Amino acid sequence: MTEPGLEAVSGSLGSGLIFWVIVLSFFALLTLYLAFKNFIWARLIEDTPTARIRSAPQGYVELSGTGTLMPGPEIRSPLSGRPCLWYSYKVERRSSGLQDDRSARRAWDTVQSGVSDELFELRDETGTCVTDPDGASITSSHDRMWYGDVPHPSVGPPRRERLPVLRLLDDFIPISGLKYRYTEQLIVPGDRLYVLGEFETLGTDHQADLKQDLGALLRSWKRDPERMKAFDEDGDGSIDAQEWEKARAAAYQQVLLERAERSVIAVTNVIRKPRLLHRPFLISNRPQTHLARHFRIRALASITGFFVATVTGFSLVLGRLGG
Repeated sequence: MTEPGLEAVSGSLGSGLIFWVIVLSFFALLTLYLAFKNFIWARLIEDTPTARIRSAPQGYVELSGTGTLMPGPEIRSPLSGRPCLWYSYKVERRSSGLQDDRSARRAWDTVQSGVSDELFELRDETGTCVTDPDGASITSSHDRMWYGDVPHPSVGPPRRERLPVLRLLDDFIPISGLKYRYTEQLIVPGDRLYVLGEFETLGTDHQADLKQDLGALLRSWKRDPERMKAFDEDGDGSIDAQEWEKARAAAYQQVLLERAERSVIAVTNVIRKPRLLHRPFLISNRPQTHLARHFRIRALASITGFFVATVTGFSLVLGRLGG
């Protein structure tokens, strides 16, 4: 049975107010989560020391260097055709219609979009690292928007960016009469890049276990009578414990030499999305301080939204109860 007090509160609030209280509560929780997330990301950027590629530890690291193309086909943006290391693009078409038969509604419908997942290299003065951008949060200063009459632009963006006020007006009022809007974000060769992600060295030293290589070599020697005869120092036709230890030591030295020779060619450094989902994977051609400030501003905006939603919700409830 429902308590009389709860029935009185529910009745006095009304279903409409309860709906808005639920919406504001959800918004408050969401903005609080975003505030903590962006603040933690900003602290990670500020507190994680920058590593050198040659001496970087395995695991979560921060790298800084120059972006370069890997050997192979050239990467080009689908919209502007500009050579790049990474691209993100979107083509939108202006749509118009009537809403409630009274007010005109103008919006943009996405016609086509895409994001590059091609690998590229990061270089510093100590070495190179293959960068896998899949799953990264990427920010770039090469971010352009322009307009046209066809689904695929015949020319790239204008050299001079339109004023933000004109862009905002054209989004809602079709001053130019152009039907399509193109958005493109690039990272280009030669960009100074900041990367925060999971670093791993792949190659023979990490693909095979030393004990496995040693065991395989010793087993092959056992099947070779001539090879084992070289360790039979007393010539009795069998290998005793002391002679076996010498054979094992020789095999160990051979495995180390072979692995050292192979590692010169096979070792590859890779940085990619962390396996732990709560850790961000960030790539940017903006300075590290700019990136940290960007997330701090987002955290501040989110916490402001939290307080606004909370105060608004309490004001609505107290105002209704007081009335």
